[in-house]
Amino acid sequence: MEAYLVTNVSNFRYWPFGRKRRDCMWFRVCWPDGRFEVPEDDYGPEWYFVADLEQGKFHGSDGAFDARPVEGPLRDQLWEQYGPP
Repeated sequence: MEAYLVTNVSNFRYWPFGRKRRDCMWFRVCWPDGRFEVPEDDYGPEWYFVADLEQGKFHGSDGAFDARPVEGPLRDQLWEQYGPP
């Protein structure tokens, strides 16, 4: 494990283009030594970041990494430690 990727999906309304709500995914890289990157976002219709994760990869400012979901108690522990992006 080189780093954790914390993600959160929310929706927003962009006023200049109407009242339609859109989904947006925020993500942040959290390093084991306690450092973390500035949160970034991804939203449709392309969903580039999500498409990469579905293929098991992540491209960030520090290079390309393999990615896999974390589930169960470890996921809850990491969310408690790093919180939302």
